[in-house]
Amino acid sequence: MTQKALAEVLYVSHRTISSWELDKTEPDITSIIKLSALFHASLNYLLIGESKNAL
Repeated sequence: MTQKALAEVLYVSHRTISSWELDKTEPDITSIIKLSALFHASLNYLLIGESKNAL
């Protein structure tokens, strides 16, 4: 998925996506929730990197 396409889904600019990728900024909680749903990733994984098998 391109930055532009992801930005459109999340209603942010492609520059915002780039800033997240470069660790210049972090997404807000609303965007994290949308990313979780879009990529079928748990919030734990997105927020702390916890795998599905971790306790």
